[in-house]
Amino acid sequence: MSRKTGANSPYWDNHDALQAEIHEFSKKHPQLMQFINEQGHDPDVDRLLEGLSWHAGLLQARLKKDFPELVQNFQQQLWPGYLRPVPAMTILQASPVSALSVLAAETEATCRIENSAPVIFRTCRPLTLFPLYLEGCRTAADDDHSLVISFTVKPGTTLNNLNGLEFYLGNDAHLSRYLYFLLGNCTRSAFVTVNGVEIPLENARLHPVGMSKGEGMLPWPQNANPAHRLIQEYFCFPEGMLFLALNHDNHVLLPRHVHGNSFSLTLRFSRSAAGLRLQKDTLRINCVPAINLFRLDGEPLTISGCKTQYPLKASYMHPEVEIFAVDKIESYERELHGEEYEYKPFTHFEHKRQSAKGQKQLCYHLRLTQNRTTHQIRHWVSVFRSDETLWLSRPEKLSVGLWCCNGDMAAKLALGQLQQTVSLANEVTILKNICRPSLRLPPLMDETQFWFTLSRLARNYQSLLKPGSLSQLLINYHFPALFNRRSEKTVQRMLEGIETMETHPCIRFLAADLPVRGVKTTLTANQHAFGSEGELFLFGTVLAHFFAQCAPLNTFHLFSLLNSTNQERYSWPVTIGQHSLK
Repeated sequence: MSRKTGANSPYWDNHDALQAEIHEFSKKHPQLMQFINEQGHDPDVDRLLEGLSWHAGLLQARLKKDFPELVQNFQQQLWPGYLRPVPAMTILQASPVSALSVLAAETEATCRIENSAPVIFRTCRPLTLFPLYLEGCRTAADDDHSLVISFTVKPGTTLNNLNGLEFYLGNDAHLSRYLYFLLGNCTRSAFVTVNGVEIPLENARLHPVGMSKGEGMLPWPQNANPAHRLIQEYFCFPEGMLFLALNHDNHVLLPRHVHGNSFSLTLRFSRSAAGLRLQKDTLRINCVPAINLFRLDGEPLTISGCKTQYPLKASYMHPEVEIFAVDKIESYERELHGEEYEYKPFTHFEHKRQSAKGQKQLCYHLRLTQNRTTHQIRHWVSVFRSDETLWLSRPEKLSVGLWCCNGDMAAKLALGQLQQTVSLANEVTILKNICRPSLRLPPLMDETQFWFTLSRLARNYQSLLKPGSLSQLLINYHFPALFNRRSEKTVQRMLEGIETMETHPCIRFLAADLPVRGVKTTLTANQHAFGSEGELFLFGTVLAHFFAQCAPLNTFHLFSLLNSTNQERYSWPVTIGQHSLK
């Protein structure tokens, strides 16, 4: 057989591998060299080896052809986030209203573009709007360990306290991280100065926003580990993590009448805040992350039963609209006849329960392909109907509800281009974007998809409390590194900065002095690998909440981070469920 490329290349790869194994085998067993070492000595042995190489090559080619289907089935069941694009994300700021109000989650802000579908962003979580204007911030003139934040109260409003006031730490990458470190780790006390009187905040604390369940930016599937959302969001849009909420125990903090409608909040730190180049927009309030996602009724499907799969399309009029996920699939005809008309995802195994109850089994299965020329992702749906024979003579029309995004169009919006007027009770607030939207990241459809699946399966047999396993998890969720060389170098330098990881069991007590078993982990990292102490602290905050959400039922995970550069140790509060541990 001639050595050629193409179809014969797997054969020759396997043939050469066998020859190498034979050579190694002959070294260990020299008494058998006369049977296997001389090429052509025994034609039966040669034909046997050639046949093995040939059939192994055919099997390899067949598996390679079916790998996308096999891998996608695994990912849809265990890690569906890999098959979804990461939409563009941004930060919206709302104008203050006359009274304390709540801006609901999924509030939409729309930007209309000529000859294109409207670009729609929706807020990721509820936002408490305070009737305040943040006028600026500065370090105290007589104390460089204090930060003074000036506010103006909207005329005609009454505000009792500042509980739940969220600060967004601005768009300057270095300054925002250091402020996050100061406010989140070094705050020792706080007081407000109103009408010339200093009023201390009892038990003042600033806690991170966006780390808990229900505060995420990305919609997360129910069958996926919610803790992994933190890692993906930290790498894809770290600006969405730069939120801190102020809480205190004063029920009534501000007087009914504020002289001049202005007051200041002073935060005292255990570290010096001198040298910070603070500006008016360094700190912002009434801000919330938003993501380019919206519901859309896709193009209807006509199921004839003659095909194994049917293409899904969001809009023929606007082909640039991209499918993020399928929300639901329903049948027109079955609804009119009072039958079960909603098709369930196959991966939910709802059809098994339908069969046990004697109901008709209706389910669908999704498959993704990529155009090799345009690199566009196409969605295909296959349906299963237990009453298929009843529909052989007539087609069935299906309506498809989709979650969609605007693809690359959303990232092209300029600063402040996204504006929306929203009604709240008897008032209105104006939403606008205060930073450029992030880049949309496509799903993984190449061979990387296969290797990610293998690494995720292999990690089921390993502990995440080892530097190697943790590094592999971080790489798997650093989607920007797959498309950006600079991001790839950044994450590699970050992982090289993780030096050691020590874990041992420990016991803490609930409020009723009940012992709870848990795990204490200390991670040692080099500050220089992360660029700054603020970035290292933000990374540690994400890991602390990640391990806490990964802790088994009725246990806890106490995480601390040791900065090997200055030997400073950072720790975070320990919680189990809704109970704080001593």
